[in-house]
Amino acid sequence: MDFALGVLAELFGAQKADAVQLAAEYDPQPPRALGRLELARPMLVARVRARTSTRQEQRLRVSTAAPERLRGGGPTRAKSGDR
Repeated sequence: MDFALGVLAELFGAQKADAVQLAAEYDPQPPRALGRLELARPMLVARVRARTSTRQEQRLRVSTAAPERLRGGGPTRAKSGDR
């Protein structure tokens, strides 16, 4: 929602984004203020990083390979008719 409101503000102005936010009654107030690394305890940060490191490495490999694949230089998936 935050991203969408930012895009709305960029495309249509802050007043339009504010109106949409008000109409949606969007007033985020997370129950725990831990959405940023600097707010979390170091032990929690270490645990989360350990749990997510494999997925993060996979995302990095995929996102690094994506531009080459889009240019047609990398491996591609078989088309549905090629199976």
